Amino acid sequence: MRWIGSRTGGRSAGRARGEPGAGRGDPSGARGARPDPDMPRVGSCSVGKTSEPCYAKSAQASRLHTGSLAMESKQPITDARLEGRTTVLRPIRPSDAAAAFSMLHGREPILRWLLWRGPTSEEELSRAYDSWVRESVARPTGTKREFLFAMEERATGAFLGTIGVDVTGEPARADLGYWIGERFWGRGFGTEAVGLAVAFAFRHLSATSVCAWVFVGNDPSRRILEKNGFRLAATVRDKLESDGKVRDEWSFVLLREEWERAGSPPSGISEEVRRG
Repeated sequence: MRWIGSRTGGRSAGRARGEPGAGRGDPSGARGARPDPDMPRVGSCSVGKTSEPCYAKSAQASRLHTGSLAMESKQPITDARLEGRTTVLRPIRPSDAAAAFSMLHGREPILRWLLWRGPTSEEELSRAYDSWVRESVARPTGTKREFLFAMEERATGAFLGTIGVDVTGEPARADLGYWIGERFWGRGFGTEAVGLAVAFAFRHLSATSVCAWVFVGNDPSRRILEKNGFRLAATVRDKLESDGKVRDEWSFVLLREEWERAGSPPSGISEEVRRG
């Protein structure tokens, strides 16, 4: 999955596609999406020899994946809209580039946690989002396993940032990435958005685990993940280079059985899932 804009940082985490780069671990995000297919997949559970903690799963989790679940359908998902009490996740659009660029360009509190230095122009970001949309539509039926959502404030429709889910493997593992604009930090949007994305991965994508990578020191993003039940699986030293520096990372994981045991999904969720 190409994450543009977040590596769990600043208020960012994970890697999702749709933006040229986001940070890790803070409300700017967990590793996020990237438009460049050659960019290292920071935030992906499948990176390098140190990725195993994100793949941790129990025998029960495997059984949940292979068994039949009433909440799941054999029809492939083509799109989704997820609503919480304060936050809405809906498919990314090229027109989101204007708001996203204003939140990312030159914003060091976010960029310090990302794998890249942000988009150079609104047009670059718009092309990346447009490419993401077109490639998603062009995928053969049943193969879509990567989803990039725009986050919106439910009350106002304001663009908050992006969050993405990438599901790979068998049993399925989900890779989470997100970033959030500075002026929306500390208001619970990131926590709810991650909860919505996690519920989507477990309920509709047959994921047995969800993981996110966070740069060490990105405490706000770490708290977002921990509030959603993620646990620290490993601290990986000298994991990768960002902005000319070799940096350490936290690996966070949430198993499906843990999520279900906690009584998830949270109340207040409304889902519109389109299937092909």
